[in-house]
Amino acid sequence: MGLQCNNIEALRVALKNGCEEEKPNGQIKHQFENCVINTYDTGSVVIQDNSKDKNIEQQIKNLVQSINDLNINSCDKK
Repeated sequence: MGLQCNNIEALRVALKNGCEEEKPNGQIKHQFENCVINTYDTGSVVIQDNSKDKNIEQQIKNLVQSINDLNINSCDKK
């Protein structure tokens, strides 16, 4: 499953659990039980959820959607 996240650093902070592994080419592999989430500096997110209920996959999709829905450029700095 491939997704695009508008703020990959925010997603990486949310996924940080001490089980990250930095890979070449701007990839970070996030390991969870029965699930691997690869995030890329380009904003791409690839989920490999091997569980039956795909619960983590759905949570990650929701998290990416929430991050993408945030309009971080809308702050009026005066």
